[in-house]
Amino acid sequence: MARQTRSANAGARRPRRNQRRNVTVGQAHIKSTFNNTIVSITDPTGAVIAS
Repeated sequence: MARQTRSANAGARRPRRNQRRNVTVGQAHIKSTFNNTIVSITDPTGAVIAS
């Protein structure tokens, strides 16, 4: 009978939840095609906050 091995992630912790940030100024980037519309909200440095 074959031995069962444990996976490396069996006891791994779940990733942390993102912390909430208050952003007073931002930009909305809108990309629209025939089939999709993608809106990305960014902070002034260009880091995506929501997609």
